[in-house]
Amino acid sequence: MPYDWLYFDLVKNVSKEKTFHACQIPQKLSEMLIKSCTMPKDIVLILFGGSGSEIEIRRVLNRQYISAEIDEKYYKMILDRLNKGCIEEKYKLRVKKYEIKNIEQQLTLLEKQREYLTNTQKKR
Repeated sequence: MPYDWLYFDLVKNVSKEKTFHACQIPQKLSEMLIKSCTMPKDIVLILFGGSGSEIEIRRVLNRQYISAEIDEKYYKMILDRLNKGCIEEKYKLRVKKYEIKNIEQQLTLLEKQREYLTNTQKKR
């Protein structure tokens, strides 16, 4: 028995469509949901504008939309995304900086682990 009927890759930190929005969902999932519930020229209610991915998908699928976004930085990102047709660099997650910070954190943990093991062995 399958656990899931549908499979979509998550929008991870290394995804091309990843922005600094914390709860981004895959565009393919949004596309499937909009296609399955609406017809061209229908109105799609997008309760949370977020990164604008659903709004962008509805444009491709020829749907009208009503949306809301309370956070001003996401609102600006959505407007830029719709006006320019793509995600600007300033809104994309900066992977290199994230990777460096992540590696530094991992190294710190390894050093602490090594120090702990060394101290534990000396006490024996």
